[in-house]
Amino acid sequence: MNHSSHDSHNEQIFSQSASQPNPQNTQKRKKANLIIAVGIFILGLGIFLYPTISNVYYTFDAQKEIADYDQSVKSISEQEIDKKIKLARAYNAALDSSKLVEPFTPSQKKEGIKEYARMLEVKEKIGYIDIPAIKQKLPIYAGTSDEVLSEGMGHMEGTSLPVGGPSTHTVLAGHRGLPDKKILTDADQIKKGDVFYIHTLNLVLAYKVNSIEVIEPNDFAPILVESGKDLASLLTCTPLGVNSHRLLITGYRIAYAPSHESPLDEIYEMQRRYIIACAISLCVIIALISMIFLLRKNIHTGMKNMRITNDNKDIS
Repeated sequence: MNHSSHDSHNEQIFSQSASQPNPQNTQKRKKANLIIAVGIFILGLGIFLYPTISNVYYTFDAQKEIADYDQSVKSISEQEIDKKIKLARAYNAALDSSKLVEPFTPSQKKEGIKEYARMLEVKEKIGYIDIPAIKQKLPIYAGTSDEVLSEGMGHMEGTSLPVGGPSTHTVLAGHRGLPDKKILTDADQIKKGDVFYIHTLNLVLAYKVNSIEVIEPNDFAPILVESGKDLASLLTCTPLGVNSHRLLITGYRIAYAPSHESPLDEIYEMQRRYIIACAISLCVIIALISMIFLLRKNIHTGMKNMRITNDNKDIS
């Protein structure tokens, strides 16, 4: 009687054990689910941080390009610089101030774009612009091709080269809303009265914003030369993400005041803070993931020990 009862009890235990899932398989599934969850989280975090990290990289790269430009300009003799500026002003004087036309025939355009600003180019750049209102210092290249605008500001062909002087109107174009760099994304924060600076060779041209308008893409009237005036405009797409119109920010020439420019140190400090914040956030996230993993492991170990203890009690 007792022997039969003991066998029956063992059969019941074995039957329950057979009906329960294998603990090893369960543990593997939990680990796989945890890995997938952590992977999805890291992927999402990467997508979230990508614009900030890439913009930090672009800013450092842009400042390096600007520093390289300044250093190269210093190696050019004053006579050569004067010659380059005179050639650029001769080009500006030859432009038709009454209309804006394509300066090249289709067959000449590709080579023409390379040559029209050649007299100003140093290390493939014709200068750089400082916009303190939005804390941007950006290299300026000749032309407005997609390749150029993905790297910085582009000088619009057919408008005055950025060397200043009466009856000139320089137009610099830049993108907004790029996922990996700002450029003119914050252009809508520029206000009347703000000043931006164009550096070309040994010239520093200061322009005070006095006009901000939204124009049609094919409306060239606002960027034509005005007799006797020294003007510069920033041109970008608007509304952000829609890009159906153009935001045109125009300034008139004023006396240059060096103390008003945004120092590179300020930009570097801002980017340094971004990097530190990203690094701290990443460390905190890694710590949280590690804590969760260890907690789950401890809980699993505790549950496993409890099951073994209960099974031993049942067998005995």
